Amino acid sequence: MDIDPWTVYWQADHLESCIPSRTPEDSKEIAAFWQECAITLKDGASVVDLACGNGAIPKQLLSVNSTLQICAVDKAEISPLEYLSQTGELASVRFLPATDICELPFDDNSIDAVTSQFGIEYAPLKAACQAAVRVLKPGGMMRLLMHHAESEIVKPASATIAEITRLLEQQGPMKAIESFVSGNITIEQLETVGQSYLQAEIPGTKQVSGQVFAGIDQIIELMKTNPAQAEALLVNMEKRLVADRSRLQQLQSAALDEQQADSVAKEFSELGMDIDIFEQFLINGQQEDCALIGWKISAHKA
Repeated sequence: MDIDPWTVYWQADHLESCIPSRTPEDSKEIAAFWQECAITLKDGASVVDLACGNGAIPKQLLSVNSTLQICAVDKAEISPLEYLSQTGELASVRFLPATDICELPFDDNSIDAVTSQFGIEYAPLKAACQAAVRVLKPGGMMRLLMHHAESEIVKPASATIAEITRLLEQQGPMKAIESFVSGNITIEQLETVGQSYLQAEIPGTKQVSGQVFAGIDQIIELMKTNPAQAEALLVNMEKRLVADRSRLQQLQSAALDEQQADSVAKEFSELGMDIDIFEQFLINGQQEDCALIGWKISAHKA
């Protein structure tokens, strides 16, 4: 199934990705990181947000300074004003879909600030760093939040990938519902496969398996009245599962260990950036219940 996992994700009414949800404080601290950035920018400053998704960072920046001129770029086929149910401040943002952040369509030394949240590290880093620095004005600011290989965001990905794989495997529930829709197995055989999955030693989660089984129940009911709609729902479910697995696999590959993060900071320094902050992003600081979220870098162009 040839699909871009991030296009699928962003077209499903998500404002952001990869944000921890232990407590509301997690999102508040990440929002504060970006709001502090906006406070330092002059009115009307130009900002480029890299790998922007549906505009979570522009939304935070504009909540503090509505005069900012933000252009947000992403390689996926994004269209937030079309796919988001709540767009708010994003109407003023210029979104550029299908845009490679290694080949930014902006003049040299033309942008006041470059931002990225869990985005720049997905691209070839050397080329992405060069492109970001090239477009910044002298004195321009860069602020990044990047995946940490040991973060609370990245570590759970392996279990979710494994769960999706079990759902999609040849003897799993998704193949069974596909066979049922095609008329190749009975409802009793489908239920047997479902029970086998649910009774397995590794339990499924409510967030993944629970939603899949709810979808399977919908498909069974639709087969009684609208088989074409049931088949369309099945195709969509399978597409989203495959896309979610691929997206999480990309997340794991993009996450940076300490040596890799050091290399990014060194690359920026060699490109003429003065590093103001380069450290782990910890929710609740050094407290016992702190959560490691990622790497944060704040720098300005010399």
